Amino acid sequence: MSGRIASAVVVVLLCFLTLQFLYYCATLIRYPYEWDHTEGMVLFYAKQVYEGNPLYKDVTTYPMVATIYPPVYPFAASLVMHLCGVSLCAGRLLSFIAACLVAFLIYAAIRQQTGDRFLAYCGMLLFCAHNRLDWWLPLFRVDTLMLLLSLFGVFIIGYSGRPTRRRLYCSLIVLVAAFYTKQTALYAALAAFLYLVYANRRYAIEFALSFVAAVAALFCIINGATGGAFYTNIIGFNAHGFDLKFFLDVYNQFMMITIVLLAGSFLRLSCAVRERSMTVWDFYFIAAFLSSLSIGSPGAGTNHFLPLFSAACISCSQWLFYAQKKLSGRFIPLEKQESLTSGDTQCGLRQRLSYYMKPFLSLTGFTPSTARVVVSCLVTAQLLLFVTPTTTLLPRLRLPRVARELAIGRHLDAYIRNLDGEILIDTNINLAIKNGKQVHFFGPPYWLVMDRAGIFIDLSALRKDIEAKRFRSIVISGYFVPSALMEIIEDHYRVATKMPIEAYEGVLLYRIYEPKDS
Repeated sequence: MSGRIASAVVVVLLCFLTLQFLYYCATLIRYPYEWDHTEGMVLFYAKQVYEGNPLYKDVTTYPMVATIYPPVYPFAASLVMHLCGVSLCAGRLLSFIAACLVAFLIYAAIRQQTGDRFLAYCGMLLFCAHNRLDWWLPLFRVDTLMLLLSLFGVFIIGYSGRPTRRRLYCSLIVLVAAFYTKQTALYAALAAFLYLVYANRRYAIEFALSFVAAVAALFCIINGATGGAFYTNIIGFNAHGFDLKFFLDVYNQFMMITIVLLAGSFLRLSCAVRERSMTVWDFYFIAAFLSSLSIGSPGAGTNHFLPLFSAACISCSQWLFYAQKKLSGRFIPLEKQESLTSGDTQCGLRQRLSYYMKPFLSLTGFTPSTARVVVSCLVTAQLLLFVTPTTTLLPRLRLPRVARELAIGRHLDAYIRNLDGEILIDTNINLAIKNGKQVHFFGPPYWLVMDRAGIFIDLSALRKDIEAKRFRSIVISGYFVPSALMEIIEDHYRVATKMPIEAYEGVLLYRIYEPKDS
């Protein structure tokens, strides 16, 4: 009875946090502005595909933004745009569906490995309950679709615990698609390869050669079709340094908040190695852990922890099942206790020691119900860590104030609608395109990354256009604009109005510039 009560309490807590996440997703999908500063640029990628324009080009000409991601997500989002129109809603809806499918795959993986429905529900709902990471999931970004494809590819190769050539190639197709969604999906291909080395080395060699050949062939085709711009955007603008201080700070905070899941995952890994019972999910956890080390690269955010978090939900659930079995397996029924105390010779020495050491060993004498209570307490402890006070680098999930921002948006839309010339805008491109205006788009957030990496971008053409007052209006979000460029803007343009638009990082003060009178 106590085990059922404890399980019910855990499920209620998980459902509460999951409902909070679903409410956040529903609110964000209809929120008309960027919630993360890069959403506008990914929207622009999808818009380029939707309108049949080139996705990879020279960043020194308009639109001045590097397409640093492969083409799968922009193409997928452009398909949704046929239903939702060119708006942030399309990509967010795609990401939300992908997040729901990721949660289902976590449930399916745990259920397949343990057969325990309660732990499978816990793992699935835990994925939706991390209010320091889950704000990323429904964003108009590539991360959630990449995670879905990566997880699905690993699920296929590890299904039933016995790899076959048919599943190998099905997994290969999905993992190549994951890699061409976001480059960090290489971790999933590594997990599949390591698992195949463990299970069938001939298949491992076949998988590795096929994966490399497929990735290389697609790269050559796309790079040739774009005249080398694919290489410049995908590799050139992603080849930058490593911020050790940021890595140590954010990793420390992530580990403190997710300590129960990570500890359980490492314990599961040690048990699997000791007992030689490795599954594909043990290798997935290893590869995801290695992938999370990329968090120190400039421009990286806590979204780089999503693969590790999904892996920890599965691996920790496997360890909780193992621990639950071990705890309840040490339980000595009442009839055997009488044999032990009466000196029955049929009872072994180990059972006698377990009985007499019962007051001193916390892992002895647990009933299956008590073992479930212990497991429930561990899950509850992790949930309490999720809702601890806000930290600097891992802020808690919060909602946009939709009514207030919509009111500002209507005023801003009306302002832009009445403009009769070209507009230069830095990030939130949907402010202009929804009104059918000719827009020139540039991406200061990437300039910040490139500046830190020591990559020089020629902005002379943009400076000339600003000095010539080519643009009827310039919209600056305030996230980042090179100081030299801002000086030129302020020399030739004046601030016509300021409007605060809320984003996850805080309120961005949008400044609308108009040309100064000559």
